[in-house]
This record gives sequence, C-alpha cells and structure tokens, in this order.
Amino acid sequence: MLQALWRIREEITAGLLDDGYCYKYDISLPLQDYYRVVEVMRERLRAVTTRVVAYGHLGDGLSGIHVLLSRCLSLKFQES
Repeated sequence: MLQALWRIREEITAGLLDDGYCYKYDISLPLQDYYRVVEVMRERLRAVTTRVVAYGHLGDGLSGIHVLLSRCLSLKFQES
C-alpha cells in the first residue's frame, strides 16, 4: 500500500504536464499558511497560468508548488 501511494505521488508531475509547462518549487512554511500560497500564486499569475497546485508533507510544513503555464516563460518571483 505504501509503495502504491508513493507511486501516485511521483506521478503527479507527469499527470499535470497535459496542462502545459510545469515549474516546480519546494517551499517550507507554517502549516496554517500551507494552502494560502496556492491562492496567492493563482492570483498573481492568473494571466499566464493554466493551473497552480500544491502537495507535500503536511506534517513538516514542506510543500511542493507546481505552476503550470500554456507556454514556456521565464518567471521571476519577489517577496511581498
């Protein structure tokens, strides 16, 4: 069962590629802010993204953010 769960997790990126180019970022943040980063990224990048999703280790606050774009772009982020 555990191996099946890991296989699903490892296949997330491949499954998302149907939506476009996938930019992956690993970030660490407090658990209470875990999903807020997805909402912020969706808002800030709504003109160019096809999808923004997150998954990761809920217990330790590590999150994998996937930003999908219909075309390849050079993205630069800055703290707000």
